[in-house]
Amino acid sequence: MAIRMQEDVLKLRLALNPKNWGARYNLGLYYLKNDLTEYAINEFEAAYKFNKHYPDLITELAYSYNHVGMIEESISVIDAYKQGHPLTEEMLYILADNYYGLGRDSEVMGILKEVIEKNPNSAFAHAALGEVYAHAGWEKEAYDEIMIAKSLNKIEKDQDAENIIKKVLNWLDDPDDDNNTMLPIFLLLLLKKKMLEKRYSR
Repeated sequence: MAIRMQEDVLKLRLALNPKNWGARYNLGLYYLKNDLTEYAINEFEAAYKFNKHYPDLITELAYSYNHVGMIEESISVIDAYKQGHPLTEEMLYILADNYYGLGRDSEVMGILKEVIEKNPNSAFAHAALGEVYAHAGWEKEAYDEIMIAKSLNKIEKDQDAENIIKKVLNWLDDPDDDNNTMLPIFLLLLLKKKMLEKRYSR
């Protein structure tokens, strides 16, 4: 009942002021929490018309586009934002995931290097870069990044990073083994957890 009341309150605010982009953004978050991504996109797009500079709105809209397979739209909204603002780590992960889905490994490598510049102690970022290197057939570079990730993860203990590390090391050990075929990375696995935690903490 309380959750439904939240939706009703936000809709009431919009009825009183259709240009209230903050209410539309929060209504989009409400829909996203309840796995109604297409409804969320509608609200985020409406909010975006009034505010193209709020980083959380850009992140949620780009993430939602990615989630439903609207890759070009996801890239476009981030590209527009970066004309006047630095990209956050979350935006970089979304952008990397978009380009990875398009098979553009070189762009993904560059983006993950940016993430590492922002957060050099991220085991997940190093592991993801290692996997992209492996996917591209760059075995030495893959091994070097995975070793960095493995060392960092002794402290971080990030399970997502650990899964990538094991997968890449298995592949490097025997790339011809059918059981070790490289699977696509899912950069949004970690990002989704972070974003959900942030949404529910509001």
